[in-house]
Amino acid sequence: MKTRWIFPMRNAPASPDLVHGGACACGPALPMPVLPMPVNGGALDAERQPAGGCRLIGGGDPLQHRRRGLRSWRALRLFVWPLEGLSVASILWGAAIACMAAGFAHAQASTGARRDRIYVEAASTVYPFSKAVAERLAGGAPARSPIVKSTSTTDGIKAFCAGGGEIYPDVVSVARRLSRREFESCQSNGVTDIVEIPVGLDGVTVVGSASGPSFRLTLAQLFLALAKEVPRKDGRLIPNPYRNWSDIDPSLPTTAIKVAGPPSGNGVRDSLHELFLQKGAESNPVLAQLKKRDNNLFQRLWKTIRTDGVYVESGEDFQQAALKALGDDKNVLGVISYSFFASNRQQLAAVPINGVEPTYETISQGRFEGGHKLYIYVKKARVGVVANLDKLAAEYVSERAFGANGYLLKLGVVPLGEADFFGTLAIAKNMPLLTSGVLRD
Repeated sequence: MKTRWIFPMRNAPASPDLVHGGACACGPALPMPVLPMPVNGGALDAERQPAGGCRLIGGGDPLQHRRRGLRSWRALRLFVWPLEGLSVASILWGAAIACMAAGFAHAQASTGARRDRIYVEAASTVYPFSKAVAERLAGGAPARSPIVKSTSTTDGIKAFCAGGGEIYPDVVSVARRLSRREFESCQSNGVTDIVEIPVGLDGVTVVGSASGPSFRLTLAQLFLALAKEVPRKDGRLIPNPYRNWSDIDPSLPTTAIKVAGPPSGNGVRDSLHELFLQKGAESNPVLAQLKKRDNNLFQRLWKTIRTDGVYVESGEDFQQAALKALGDDKNVLGVISYSFFASNRQQLAAVPINGVEPTYETISQGRFEGGHKLYIYVKKARVGVVANLDKLAAEYVSERAFGANGYLLKLGVVPLGEADFFGTLAIAKNMPLLTSGVLRD
Protein backbone atom coordinates (compact mmCIF):
# COMPACT_ATOMS: atom_id res chain seq x y z
CA MET A 1 0.00 0.00 0.00
CA LYS A 2 1.34 3.45 -0.86
CA THR A 3 1.96 5.82 2.03
CA ARG A 4 -0.84 8.29 2.63
CA TRP A 5 -0.97 11.07 5.19
CA ILE A 6 -3.59 10.71 7.91
CA PHE A 7 -5.75 13.17 9.81
CA PRO A 8 -8.65 12.82 12.26
CA MET A 9 -12.13 13.09 10.77
CA ARG A 10 -13.91 16.03 12.40
CA ASN A 11 -17.64 16.37 11.63
CA ALA A 12 -17.21 13.74 8.93
CA PRO A 13 -20.18 11.89 7.49
CA ALA A 14 -20.68 8.37 8.80
CA SER A 15 -18.78 5.76 6.82
CA PRO A 16 -18.65 1.96 7.10
CA ASP A 17 -14.86 2.29 6.67
CA LEU A 18 -14.53 4.12 9.99
CA VAL A 19 -14.20 2.25 13.26
CA HIS A 20 -13.37 3.25 16.82
CA GLY A 21 -9.72 4.28 17.07
CA GLY A 22 -9.27 4.63 13.30
CA ALA A 23 -8.00 7.44 11.10
CA CYS A 24 -8.57 8.30 7.46
CA ALA A 25 -6.33 9.01 4.50
CA CYS A 26 -5.71 12.62 3.58
CA GLY A 27 -3.93 14.15 0.63
CA PRO A 28 -2.44 12.46 -2.43
CA ALA A 29 -0.13 9.48 -2.28
CA LEU A 30 3.24 11.19 -2.41
CA PRO A 31 6.05 9.82 -4.61
CA MET A 32 8.46 10.14 -1.67
CA PRO A 33 8.29 11.18 1.99
CA VAL A 34 8.50 14.86 2.89
CA LEU A 35 12.17 15.64 3.44
CA PRO A 36 13.26 15.85 7.10
CA MET A 37 14.79 18.90 8.79
CA PRO A 38 18.53 19.16 9.52
CA VAL A 39 19.50 19.31 13.17
CA ASN A 40 22.51 20.92 14.85
CA GLY A 41 23.60 22.65 11.66
CA GLY A 42 25.35 19.74 9.94
CA ALA A 43 24.38 17.74 6.86
CA LEU A 44 20.86 16.44 7.04
CA ASP A 45 20.92 12.86 8.29
CA ALA A 46 17.75 11.27 6.92
CA GLU A 47 18.62 7.91 8.45
CA ARG A 48 18.75 9.14 12.04
CA GLN A 49 16.12 11.87 12.14
CA PRO A 50 13.99 11.97 15.30
CA ALA A 51 10.42 10.84 14.78
CA GLY A 52 8.22 13.63 13.55
CA GLY A 53 11.02 15.93 12.37
CA CYS A 54 10.36 17.12 8.85
CA ARG A 55 11.38 19.93 6.59
CA LEU A 56 8.72 21.20 4.23
CA ILE A 57 10.30 22.33 1.00
CA GLY A 58 8.61 24.96 -1.09
CA GLY A 59 7.07 28.39 -0.60
CA GLY A 60 3.75 30.13 -0.79
CA ASP A 61 1.02 30.74 1.77
CA PRO A 62 1.11 27.91 4.37
CA LEU A 63 -2.52 28.41 5.33
CA GLN A 64 -3.60 28.20 1.70
CA HIS A 65 -1.65 24.97 1.24
CA ARG A 66 -3.13 23.54 4.41
CA ARG A 67 -6.68 24.37 3.35
CA ARG A 68 -6.01 22.84 -0.05
CA GLY A 69 -4.83 19.63 1.58
CA LEU A 70 -7.77 19.49 4.00
CA ARG A 71 -10.33 20.16 1.28
CA SER A 72 -9.06 17.29 -0.86
CA TRP A 73 -9.94 14.42 1.46
CA ARG A 74 -13.51 13.96 0.28
CA ALA A 75 -12.34 13.10 -3.23
CA LEU A 76 -10.10 10.30 -1.99
CA ARG A 77 -10.77 6.69 -1.08
CA LEU A 78 -10.84 6.24 2.68
CA PHE A 79 -9.10 3.47 4.50
CA VAL A 80 -8.69 2.55 8.13
CA TRP A 81 -5.30 2.59 9.87
CA PRO A 82 -5.58 1.14 13.43
CA LEU A 83 -3.69 3.28 15.95
CA GLU A 84 -3.55 1.12 19.06
CA GLY A 85 -1.70 2.18 22.17
CA LEU A 86 -1.90 5.95 21.51
CA SER A 87 -4.01 8.52 23.31
CA VAL A 88 -6.71 10.31 21.35
CA ALA A 89 -4.85 13.59 21.83
CA SER A 90 -1.66 12.09 20.42
CA ILE A 91 -3.50 10.76 17.40
CA LEU A 92 -5.26 14.06 16.74
CA TRP A 93 -2.17 16.22 17.08
CA GLY A 94 0.16 13.89 15.12
CA ALA A 95 -2.35 13.29 12.36
CA ALA A 96 -3.21 16.97 11.98
CA ILE A 97 0.48 17.86 11.63
CA ALA A 98 0.97 15.09 9.06
CA CYS A 99 -1.97 16.32 7.01
CA MET A 100 -0.69 19.91 7.02
CA ALA A 101 2.70 18.55 5.86
CA ALA A 102 0.94 16.75 3.02
CA GLY A 103 -0.64 20.01 1.91
CA PHE A 104 2.76 21.68 1.85
CA ALA A 105 4.41 18.84 -0.04
CA HIS A 106 1.60 18.54 -2.57
CA ALA A 107 1.72 22.26 -3.25
CA GLN A 108 5.50 22.12 -3.66
CA ALA A 109 5.32 19.17 -6.06
CA SER A 110 2.57 20.74 -8.18
CA THR A 111 4.00 24.25 -8.35
CA GLY A 112 7.62 23.22 -8.90
CA ALA A 113 8.87 25.27 -5.94
CA ARG A 114 12.65 25.29 -5.88
CA ARG A 115 14.68 23.06 -3.58
CA ASP A 116 17.91 24.87 -2.81
CA ARG A 117 19.99 22.09 -1.30
CA ILE A 118 21.59 18.93 -2.65
CA TYR A 119 19.68 15.67 -2.15
CA VAL A 120 21.88 12.53 -2.11
CA GLU A 121 20.80 8.89 -1.91
CA ALA A 122 23.81 6.95 -0.60
CA ALA A 123 24.26 3.19 -0.45
CA SER A 124 24.70 2.14 3.16
CA THR A 125 28.33 1.10 2.64
CA VAL A 126 29.34 4.53 1.33
CA TYR A 127 26.90 6.54 3.46
CA PRO A 128 29.58 7.58 6.00
CA PHE A 129 31.71 8.99 3.17
CA SER A 130 28.82 10.84 1.56
CA LYS A 131 27.72 12.32 4.87
CA ALA A 132 31.28 13.46 5.67
CA VAL A 133 31.62 15.15 2.27
CA ALA A 134 28.22 16.80 2.68
CA GLU A 135 29.18 18.22 6.07
CA ARG A 136 32.40 19.72 4.70
CA LEU A 137 30.57 21.11 1.68
CA ALA A 138 27.97 22.76 3.93
CA GLY A 139 30.69 24.56 5.85
CA GLY A 140 28.46 24.82 8.91
CA ALA A 141 25.69 26.66 7.06
CA PRO A 142 22.47 24.76 7.89
CA ALA A 143 20.47 26.59 5.21
CA ARG A 144 22.56 24.84 2.56
CA SER A 145 23.20 21.50 4.30
CA PRO A 146 22.87 18.63 1.80
CA ILE A 147 20.25 15.99 2.47
CA VAL A 148 21.92 12.56 2.69
CA LYS A 149 19.75 9.45 2.90
CA SER A 150 21.12 5.97 3.61
CA THR A 151 19.61 3.21 1.50
CA SER A 152 20.53 0.10 -0.48
CA THR A 153 22.42 0.38 -3.77
CA THR A 154 19.45 -0.92 -5.75
CA ASP A 155 16.90 1.36 -4.07
CA GLY A 156 19.19 4.37 -4.32
CA ILE A 157 19.63 3.91 -8.06
CA LYS A 158 15.89 3.35 -8.52
CA ALA A 159 15.12 6.61 -6.73
CA PHE A 160 17.75 8.48 -8.76
CA CYS A 161 16.39 7.10 -12.04
CA ALA A 162 12.73 7.65 -11.20
CA GLY A 163 12.63 11.23 -12.50
CA GLY A 164 14.38 14.55 -12.83
CA GLY A 165 12.19 16.85 -10.74
CA GLU A 166 12.55 18.43 -7.32
CA ILE A 167 11.37 15.39 -5.39
CA TYR A 168 14.02 13.05 -6.81
CA PRO A 169 17.70 12.76 -5.79
CA ASP A 170 20.25 14.99 -7.51
CA VAL A 171 22.99 12.48 -6.73
CA VAL A 172 23.33 8.78 -6.00
CA SER A 173 26.48 7.55 -4.26
CA VAL A 174 27.29 3.85 -4.74
CA ALA A 175 30.07 1.29 -4.43
CA ARG A 176 29.70 -0.08 -7.95
CA ARG A 177 29.13 1.13 -11.47
CA LEU A 178 25.68 1.65 -12.94
CA SER A 179 24.55 -1.25 -15.14
CA ARG A 180 23.33 -0.75 -18.69
CA ARG A 181 19.84 -1.84 -17.64
CA GLU A 182 19.78 0.76 -14.86
CA PHE A 183 21.04 3.43 -17.25
CA GLU A 184 18.25 2.59 -19.70
CA SER A 185 15.71 2.80 -16.86
CA CYS A 186 16.96 6.32 -16.15
CA GLN A 187 16.64 7.25 -19.81
CA SER A 188 13.08 5.92 -20.04
CA ASN A 189 12.09 8.13 -17.09
CA GLY A 190 13.58 11.25 -18.65
CA VAL A 191 16.84 11.22 -16.69
CA THR A 192 19.08 11.67 -19.73
CA ASP A 193 21.80 13.92 -18.33
CA ILE A 194 23.80 11.58 -16.05
CA VAL A 195 27.42 12.35 -15.20
CA GLU A 196 29.51 9.47 -13.81
CA ILE A 197 32.30 10.52 -11.43
CA PRO A 198 34.72 8.03 -9.79
CA VAL A 199 35.62 9.41 -6.36
CA GLY A 200 37.72 6.75 -4.61
CA LEU A 201 38.54 3.09 -4.14
CA ASP A 202 37.35 0.38 -1.77
CA GLY A 203 37.45 -3.40 -1.79
CA VAL A 204 35.15 -6.32 -0.97
CA THR A 205 36.99 -8.08 1.84
CA VAL A 206 36.68 -11.49 3.48
CA VAL A 207 37.57 -11.35 7.16
CA GLY A 208 37.84 -13.67 10.11
CA SER A 209 38.11 -13.11 13.82
CA ALA A 210 41.53 -11.92 14.99
CA SER A 211 41.45 -14.84 17.45
CA GLY A 212 40.07 -17.39 14.98
CA PRO A 213 41.70 -19.91 12.64
CA SER A 214 44.00 -18.63 9.91
CA PHE A 215 42.60 -18.66 6.35
CA ARG A 216 44.13 -18.25 2.92
CA LEU A 217 41.61 -18.74 0.13
CA THR A 218 41.63 -18.90 -3.64
CA LEU A 219 38.78 -17.56 -5.73
CA ALA A 220 37.97 -21.13 -6.81
CA GLN A 221 37.69 -22.24 -3.18
CA LEU A 222 35.48 -19.28 -2.29
CA PHE A 223 33.16 -20.11 -5.18
CA LEU A 224 32.88 -23.75 -4.06
CA ALA A 225 32.10 -22.60 -0.52
CA LEU A 226 29.30 -20.18 -1.44
CA ALA A 227 27.70 -21.26 -4.73
CA LYS A 228 24.30 -22.91 -4.57
CA GLU A 229 25.30 -25.47 -7.20
CA VAL A 230 28.77 -26.83 -7.92
CA PRO A 231 30.15 -29.24 -10.53
CA ARG A 232 31.26 -32.81 -10.01
CA LYS A 233 34.34 -34.04 -11.85
CA ASP A 234 32.11 -35.47 -14.60
CA GLY A 235 30.64 -31.98 -15.13
CA ARG A 236 27.25 -32.69 -13.61
CA LEU A 237 25.89 -29.87 -11.44
CA ILE A 238 24.75 -30.81 -7.93
CA PRO A 239 23.51 -28.93 -4.84
CA ASN A 240 26.50 -27.71 -2.85
CA PRO A 241 27.57 -30.63 -0.62
CA TYR A 242 30.43 -28.89 1.19
CA ARG A 243 29.87 -28.40 4.92
CA ASN A 244 33.43 -27.92 6.19
CA TRP A 245 36.24 -25.91 4.64
CA SER A 246 38.41 -29.04 4.62
CA ASP A 247 35.80 -30.75 2.37
CA ILE A 248 36.85 -28.31 -0.36
CA ASP A 249 40.59 -28.62 0.25
CA PRO A 250 42.36 -30.68 2.96
CA SER A 251 44.73 -27.75 3.57
CA LEU A 252 41.87 -25.57 4.83
CA PRO A 253 40.62 -25.57 8.45
CA THR A 254 38.34 -28.42 9.52
CA THR A 255 35.75 -25.93 10.79
CA ALA A 256 32.24 -25.59 9.39
CA ILE A 257 31.67 -23.16 6.53
CA LYS A 258 29.85 -20.16 8.03
CA VAL A 259 29.83 -16.82 6.23
CA ALA A 260 28.02 -13.62 7.28
CA GLY A 261 27.55 -11.19 4.42
CA PRO A 262 25.55 -8.50 2.66
CA PRO A 263 22.01 -8.88 1.32
CA SER A 264 20.92 -8.90 -2.29
CA GLY A 265 20.79 -5.38 -3.73
CA ASN A 266 23.79 -4.20 -1.74
CA GLY A 267 26.88 -2.95 -3.57
CA VAL A 268 29.26 -5.15 -1.57
CA ARG A 269 27.09 -8.17 -2.46
CA ASP A 270 27.30 -7.20 -6.14
CA SER A 271 31.09 -6.95 -5.85
CA LEU A 272 31.26 -10.32 -4.10
CA HIS A 273 29.54 -11.90 -7.09
CA GLU A 274 31.35 -10.03 -9.86
CA LEU A 275 34.86 -9.82 -8.43
CA PHE A 276 35.11 -13.07 -6.48
CA LEU A 277 32.47 -15.66 -7.45
CA GLN A 278 32.47 -15.02 -11.21
CA LYS A 279 36.27 -15.21 -11.36
CA GLY A 280 36.23 -18.25 -9.09
CA ALA A 281 33.82 -20.01 -11.43
CA GLU A 282 35.95 -19.09 -14.45
CA SER A 283 39.02 -20.60 -12.78
CA ASN A 284 37.25 -23.97 -12.43
CA PRO A 285 38.14 -26.07 -15.55
CA VAL A 286 34.73 -27.75 -15.67
CA LEU A 287 32.86 -24.45 -15.44
CA ALA A 288 35.19 -22.77 -17.92
CA GLN A 289 34.01 -25.34 -20.47
CA LEU A 290 30.40 -24.87 -19.40
CA LYS A 291 30.73 -21.13 -20.06
CA LYS A 292 31.60 -21.87 -23.69
CA ARG A 293 28.63 -24.25 -24.11
CA ASP A 294 25.94 -22.47 -22.09
CA ASN A 295 26.82 -18.97 -20.93
CA ASN A 296 23.35 -18.33 -19.49
CA LEU A 297 23.69 -21.32 -17.17
CA PHE A 298 27.19 -20.23 -16.24
CA GLN A 299 25.91 -16.74 -15.36
CA ARG A 300 23.21 -18.23 -13.15
CA LEU A 301 25.74 -20.34 -11.25
CA TRP A 302 28.02 -17.51 -10.09
CA LYS A 303 25.13 -15.17 -9.40
CA THR A 304 23.35 -17.61 -7.05
CA ILE A 305 24.51 -18.09 -3.46
CA ARG A 306 23.53 -21.15 -1.45
CA THR A 307 20.44 -20.88 0.76
CA ASP A 308 21.01 -23.78 3.16
CA GLY A 309 22.09 -21.62 6.09
CA VAL A 310 25.82 -21.58 5.36
CA TYR A 311 25.66 -18.01 4.05
CA VAL A 312 23.77 -15.71 6.42
CA GLU A 313 22.75 -12.31 5.08
CA SER A 314 21.63 -9.35 7.14
CA GLY A 315 20.03 -6.05 6.18
CA GLU A 316 21.83 -2.85 5.24
CA ASP A 317 23.56 -2.98 8.65
CA PHE A 318 25.24 -6.22 7.55
CA GLN A 319 28.74 -5.01 8.44
CA GLN A 320 27.86 -4.48 12.08
CA ALA A 321 26.00 -7.80 12.01
CA ALA A 322 29.10 -9.53 10.61
CA LEU A 323 31.26 -7.92 13.29
CA LYS A 324 28.93 -9.26 15.99
CA ALA A 325 28.80 -12.72 14.39
CA LEU A 326 32.60 -12.94 14.37
CA GLY A 327 32.66 -11.82 17.99
CA ASP A 328 30.18 -14.54 18.94
CA ASP A 329 31.85 -17.33 16.92
CA LYS A 330 35.54 -17.13 16.02
CA ASN A 331 35.06 -19.72 13.22
CA VAL A 332 32.71 -17.46 11.21
CA LEU A 333 33.98 -15.50 8.20
CA GLY A 334 32.48 -12.19 7.13
CA VAL A 335 32.17 -10.33 3.83
CA ILE A 336 32.52 -6.57 4.32
CA SER A 337 34.10 -3.52 2.70
CA TYR A 338 37.79 -2.78 3.10
CA SER A 339 36.97 0.62 4.59
CA PHE A 340 34.95 -1.03 7.37
CA PHE A 341 37.74 -3.53 7.98
CA ALA A 342 40.28 -0.69 8.20
CA SER A 343 38.19 0.91 10.94
CA ASN A 344 37.92 -2.37 12.90
CA ARG A 345 41.22 -4.10 12.18
CA GLN A 346 42.01 -4.74 15.86
CA GLN A 347 39.10 -7.19 16.02
CA LEU A 348 39.42 -8.67 12.53
CA ALA A 349 41.92 -10.51 10.36
CA ALA A 350 41.77 -10.05 6.58
CA VAL A 351 41.77 -13.26 4.52
CA PRO A 352 44.28 -13.22 1.62
CA ILE A 353 42.61 -14.04 -1.71
CA ASN A 354 44.78 -15.72 -4.35
CA GLY A 355 47.76 -14.93 -2.14
CA VAL A 356 47.11 -11.18 -1.90
CA GLU A 357 45.94 -9.50 1.29
CA PRO A 358 43.67 -6.43 1.03
CA THR A 359 45.69 -3.37 2.02
CA TYR A 360 45.85 0.29 1.09
CA GLU A 361 48.75 -0.50 -1.24
CA THR A 362 47.32 -3.62 -2.94
CA ILE A 363 43.99 -1.90 -3.62
CA SER A 364 45.52 1.35 -4.88
CA GLN A 365 47.94 -0.60 -7.11
CA GLY A 366 45.16 -2.81 -8.53
CA ARG A 367 46.73 -6.05 -7.23
CA PHE A 368 43.90 -7.10 -4.93
CA GLU A 369 41.10 -8.95 -6.75
CA GLY A 370 38.37 -7.31 -4.67
CA GLY A 371 39.38 -3.71 -5.32
CA HIS A 372 36.80 -1.49 -7.02
CA LYS A 373 35.90 2.14 -7.59
CA LEU A 374 33.37 4.21 -5.70
CA TYR A 375 31.08 6.39 -7.83
CA ILE A 376 28.72 9.29 -7.60
CA TYR A 377 26.19 9.92 -10.37
CA VAL A 378 24.99 13.50 -10.82
CA LYS A 379 22.10 14.94 -12.81
CA LYS A 380 23.70 17.66 -14.91
CA ALA A 381 20.40 19.49 -15.37
CA ARG A 382 20.38 20.20 -11.63
CA VAL A 383 23.79 21.90 -11.71
CA GLY A 384 23.21 25.63 -11.42
CA VAL A 385 19.76 25.00 -9.96
CA VAL A 386 20.86 23.44 -6.66
CA ALA A 387 23.51 25.34 -4.74
CA ASN A 388 26.99 23.75 -4.56
CA LEU A 389 26.10 20.72 -6.70
CA ASP A 390 28.91 21.72 -9.07
CA LYS A 391 31.36 21.57 -6.13
CA LEU A 392 30.40 18.12 -4.83
CA ALA A 393 32.80 16.01 -6.91
CA ALA A 394 35.70 18.37 -6.27
CA GLU A 395 35.14 18.05 -2.52
CA TYR A 396 35.38 14.25 -2.76
CA VAL A 397 38.90 14.50 -4.17
CA SER A 398 39.98 17.65 -2.32
CA GLU A 399 43.18 17.93 -0.32
CA ARG A 400 41.28 18.03 2.95
CA ALA A 401 39.59 14.75 1.97
CA PHE A 402 42.67 12.84 0.76
CA GLY A 403 45.65 14.95 1.82
CA ALA A 404 47.68 14.36 4.97
CA ASN A 405 45.18 13.38 7.70
CA GLY A 406 42.37 13.68 5.15
CA TYR A 407 38.91 12.97 6.57
CA LEU A 408 38.09 10.33 3.92
CA LEU A 409 41.44 8.62 4.47
CA LYS A 410 40.53 8.32 8.14
CA LEU A 411 37.29 6.60 7.14
CA GLY A 412 39.22 3.97 5.16
CA VAL A 413 38.64 5.23 1.61
CA VAL A 414 41.58 4.54 -0.73
CA PRO A 415 42.33 7.47 -3.08
CA LEU A 416 42.20 7.09 -6.85
CA GLY A 417 45.39 6.49 -8.78
CA GLU A 418 47.04 9.48 -10.43
CA ALA A 419 45.45 9.05 -13.87
CA ASP A 420 41.97 8.46 -12.44
CA PHE A 421 42.39 11.38 -10.03
CA PHE A 422 43.09 13.85 -12.81
CA GLY A 423 40.34 12.23 -14.84
CA THR A 424 37.86 12.92 -12.04
CA LEU A 425 38.99 16.56 -11.85
CA ALA A 426 38.37 16.90 -15.60
CA ILE A 427 34.93 15.27 -15.30
CA ALA A 428 33.98 17.54 -12.40
CA LYS A 429 34.93 20.56 -14.49
CA ASN A 430 33.44 19.59 -17.87
CA MET A 431 30.56 17.30 -16.76
CA PRO A 432 30.51 14.98 -19.82
CA LEU A 433 27.39 12.84 -20.09
CA LEU A 434 27.52 9.09 -19.47
CA THR A 435 26.70 6.81 -22.43
CA SER A 436 25.53 3.20 -22.30
CA GLY A 437 28.42 1.94 -24.42
CA VAL A 438 30.82 1.89 -21.46
CA LEU A 439 28.42 -0.04 -19.18
CA ARG A 440 27.85 -3.76 -18.68
CA ASP A 441 24.52 -5.57 -18.56
